[in-house]
Amino acid sequence: MLKVSIFFITIILTILLENSHGKGCRALGEKCSKTVFDRCCGDTACQLSSPFHGKCVKCLKEGTLCVSDKNCCSHKCNIGKCTKEKHHY
Repeated sequence: MLKVSIFFITIILTILLENSHGKGCRALGEKCSKTVFDRCCGDTACQLSSPFHGKCVKCLKEGTLCVSDKNCCSHKCNIGKCTKEKHHY
């Protein structure tokens, strides 16, 4: 049983590592879900139109939900939204 568990864990880790190193990612203009299993390649961002349904774009426009500054066209993600304003901490 232990060998089977180790085998499946190895397979899962291999799949996750392939996804994180560029294989299986979506190109600019392709559909994405903003998950590790269906993400955008390189510096592109997934602009969601509904939960888990979106399109890979160069960057996210002002007012769009974001995770980090690098996702936004303005390079400013403030409290989860792309903004023109600087951070207010």
